[in-house]
Amino acid sequence: MKTFKNYSIETFNIVTGTDLKQTMTFQEAIDEIENEEVNYFYVSKHKEEVLEAIEDKEEITDLLDLKLIFIEELGICIATY
Repeated sequence: MKTFKNYSIETFNIVTGTDLKQTMTFQEAIDEIENEEVNYFYVSKHKEEVLEAIEDKEEITDLLDLKLIFIEELGICIATY
């Protein structure tokens, strides 16, 4: 089973070029991720939802080099590629 890597906001920002802040709401964080054009397959506050989405679209996700990331301070689970 795939596992999530824990990233701090700082690490996620460095890796993706985003400017996430601990005070952001879930939607504000997603808007920032999308504004910076970070490629992601699925995002949620629940790891199980991300894993289920990957399983449901296995024929697509097998082609992507997905990285499962949990942004600790925001409680966001994201599958990037």
